[in-house]
Amino acid sequence: MKIINNELLYSLSIQAKENSVLRARYNFHKPEDRRLNRTLNVMEKGCVMPVEFQDNGTLTLMVLKGRIKVNLYNSEKDITDEVFLDPKLGSYGLEISEGKWHNIEVLDDNTVVFEIKTTEQCVE
Repeated sequence: MKIINNELLYSLSIQAKENSVLRARYNFHKPEDRRLNRTLNVMEKGCVMPVEFQDNGTLTLMVLKGRIKVNLYNSEKDITDEVFLDPKLGSYGLEISEGKWHNIEVLDDNTVVFEIKTTEQCVE
């Protein structure tokens, strides 16, 4: 069991501030688990994730603290939509489906995002 508390977030925040990409991660999944990844990201203002393609499965982002902007792109990598996530304003997260280009821009220091990536379709 791992508790997500101030101690964990503080530790990750220190790492993020010392990292050139302004981000620190804590994985809740095992390296061999390729079907479902669960990651806690602590990022500093100014961190811009590279544009990436969601090639299979889905990506779900939940902002626990701070603010981010999620950019969605077409195949020519032109921005087609911007989504601002800010829990103080009632906008907590989003799901990005397979086949979408996207990136994240961090707007506040000590921003905390819980990320869930599925790499296979879930069947009910």
